[in-house]
Amino acid sequence: PPEAIRAMGDKANARRTVQANGVPVLPGSSEPVGSRDEATQLAEEIGLAGGLGFEGQEHAPHAVVVTHYGGPEVITAIEEDIPTPKAGEVRVKVLAAGVSLPDVLAREGVHPETPRVPYTPGWDLVGTVDQLGEGVTGFELGQTFAAMPIHGCYAQYVCVPRRKLVPVPAGLDAAEAVAVVLNYITAYQMLLDR
Repeated sequence: PPEAIRAMGDKANARRTVQANGVPVLPGSSEPVGSRDEATQLAEEIGLAGGLGFEGQEHAPHAVVVTHYGGPEVITAIEEDIPTPKAGEVRVKVLAAGVSLPDVLAREGVHPETPRVPYTPGWDLVGTVDQLGEGVTGFELGQTFAAMPIHGCYAQYVCVPRRKLVPVPAGLDAAEAVAVVLNYITAYQMLLDR
């Protein structure tokens, strides 16, 4: 219903991001939102109960999965193998993933670009190059990039086609940078489609 969509938009008024350690931050800041309890409460409000749960890197990598369409209760964190990039892909270690209204709408199954379940949500990311697929040149391990694959970003590692990666200037905070990706594209499209 429109009232529910407006309420979700109010909660996500200023687009919030979640760093890979699961602590939400506000755009323009690298500081966590209040205390750990407040961060967990915020994550629960936007549908990430308990945050992303990526702490403790000594275990298998984690990803967030939507098992079926619905509310926050359909989200679960799973352990998964580190993906291997295919030819033309770059494996990115995710530093920050955006959290936006389209993520919520996709989780509910009402966004036009909703993937089939089960899927890993996450519209956009900022991360570092971790491994290159066959035939990929012009990238250096550890280099920071942004991407907007539309889903799959709520994971520790994501394989992305090289053409979808945009370099992030050195020294820019990952959480601040990811707050620009979807917002910039949306504003740009609105200006072109007016």
